[in-house]
Amino acid sequence: MGEARFTSSMPAERLRSLSEAGAPEDAAWSVSVAAQYLGISPKTLYKWAADATVPSIKLGGRLRFSPSELAAWRAARQRGGEG
Repeated sequence: MGEARFTSSMPAERLRSLSEAGAPEDAAWSVSVAAQYLGISPKTLYKWAADATVPSIKLGGRLRFSPSELAAWRAARQRGGEG
């Protein structure tokens, strides 16, 4: 099966399904893809990463985000819910 390619035009539902399905450990999202997943602007994500508000890593001088870490970070901050 082919490897999923992450693009900034990828629908948010597809991004969520990829992260929920479990991405390979070496997979990393760009700022634009991670921002789309979180529903925020890339500028806000850069600020949050600089402030260590959101988990991020630098790979080859570029800011990247682990899909599984972002999903866990997002779930920990989710308000409301069922029940």
